[in-house]
Amino acid sequence: MKHKLLHIIITIIFILLIILGVLAISRFFILSKIQENNEFYESQNNCHYYLEGNNAITEYWRKDSIMKLNIKYLDNNSDMIFWKNLDTNEDLIFYNSNEKTYSNSNGGMIERLPIGITFTENIGTRILMAINPTLYIGSKEYNGINCYYIKQFDYEEFIDKETGLILYSNYDNDIRKIYYTFDEVTDEDVKKPNIQEYTYKE
Repeated sequence: MKHKLLHIIITIIFILLIILGVLAISRFFILSKIQENNEFYESQNNCHYYLEGNNAITEYWRKDSIMKLNIKYLDNNSDMIFWKNLDTNEDLIFYNSNEKTYSNSNGGMIERLPIGITFTENIGTRILMAINPTLYIGSKEYNGINCYYIKQFDYEEFIDKETGLILYSNYDNDIRKIYYTFDEVTDEDVKKPNIQEYTYKE
């Protein structure tokens, strides 16, 4: 009787391990697909995103070798503009508050589209995420878009299945809503601010 019970327990454990293994493999391929699709859109030389957050609105443009990032703070109506030209190595930040100043950014520009917690280029980290029982990966629609729905503790995000781009995230009521366009950025969008209107500061 004890031998039979032990056999049943071992069988149940074996079946559970198989189920968990299949689930982990499936999740790994989903995470890899997110990575692959995201990298394709990240490689585009003409892109724009608009990000609404609780405390700021962030807008980013990229056209060929020029990038521009504008962060508008909602609490004090001030903003910063990062502007970078990869061809000339100009990397500047412009402050628009009571006093308009600018300086060298020294790498302050965020040079990529937004990412979520599931984005990682490291395969080992992706495997650990795939086997993590606290990370939920499912499917849901967001604004009529077929998405991967990711949830872990107080964090949730929606990732467009087609593009691998994050559309929404919420961490403890810190909400981000993100909108993208491609092949619509003009030279005017990435135009460098008029330095004559600013005072240089080290």
